Amino acid sequence: MSHTAEEGGETPLLTPRGMRCLSAALLIIFLLITAGVLLLPGIFWDRFIYPYLWGPVLADAGLPSGGAVAGYNPVNTLFYGALLLVSLIHIHFIFVKLGIKMGNEFFLAISPVLLAGPLLRVLEDAGFFRAPASYLFISPLIYVYLGLMTLLAASLSKALLDTSYRWRMYLSAVPALITPALFLIFSIKGVLLAPPWPFALLMAAVAISPFLGRKIRWCFHHTLTLFSAAVLTTALLPVFLAPWEGWPTLPQLHPEVALFSLGGAALTALVLHALLKFFKVRFSGRAPHPTGINTAIIFGQALDALATAWAVERLGYTEKHVLPRLLFSSTGTAFSMVPLKVFLVVVVLYFLDVRMRVEGERYPTLLSIIRLSILVLGIGPGLRDVLRASVGL
Repeated sequence: MSHTAEEGGETPLLTPRGMRCLSAALLIIFLLITAGVLLLPGIFWDRFIYPYLWGPVLADAGLPSGGAVAGYNPVNTLFYGALLLVSLIHIHFIFVKLGIKMGNEFFLAISPVLLAGPLLRVLEDAGFFRAPASYLFISPLIYVYLGLMTLLAASLSKALLDTSYRWRMYLSAVPALITPALFLIFSIKGVLLAPPWPFALLMAAVAISPFLGRKIRWCFHHTLTLFSAAVLTTALLPVFLAPWEGWPTLPQLHPEVALFSLGGAALTALVLHALLKFFKVRFSGRAPHPTGINTAIIFGQALDALATAWAVERLGYTEKHVLPRLLFSSTGTAFSMVPLKVFLVVVVLYFLDVRMRVEGERYPTLLSIIRLSILVLGIGPGLRDVLRASVGL
């Protein structure tokens, strides 16, 4: 029997009619921009889309970009922010309609995907991909891809498992096959520096896994775990194969980056977790909750700040985001971002847990999606910076 929004007490942020209006508005904007590119390319493409949106992606991939600078600018920052906001609204609508609950099991099931994103990004930095495959693994496109795949896996799994269809357990594993199949195609086409056979073996293992699990009660979280584990394994295979493929050695190792960033982030998260537990007793209902997801969010944001600060100050890296660059120039040091970012994330968690308590009871899935977004925006760039700086890329 399927779950509905009414059973769980939560309703979508927008009504079905409101979602149709939003989707129609987005479609109209897309068609207008497409028409502008075709009819007035000198204005829409040459002066707007290419220098501010597509050019930075090419520059980030190390390809000729016509003078565009890699990284973020005010235009693409606002564009990606708007895209994230619209995506959150659509994801919330889908999750509520399907009755998908985002508890601890959900976050644990998709945790391998959170590790796969930055790893795939570093593989692109290291030259494992050639164009056009390399375009997919540039930020933020890699996170858009992984987000869509996770949404597909969650939605399809829930829709199938809530039916009585005989083969639903096996069909729900289909999303786990997409990423290794994509890598298999990349390898065959010669745009991925890895042999195709490991990805074919991985696909075979994924395909037979539901049959091996016939004696257990195959559930929604099993499917998500299979999907995310397949994505992470796909990302790890080129790393393990590298020593046998004759790729160039890494330029210079900096293990101190990982020690400083991971150790500092873990210490920060543990200390704040202990403080939040103390405040929960002394100031009940007036402090962020000392939950696992909140601690993970603090860890991710602290990791991003510490890794960025060390790479900029000690290794000569440059910051690509607009606001941190302004902060660095005004304070004179990249380490100023560490206390500021930790303070801001605690403030955000305070608003989510305390100031938005009523909204959280009314829209628990929406607040869980917001938490997941904050976690991804921290731990994704943070792990990428740690990996990239540690191997000297």
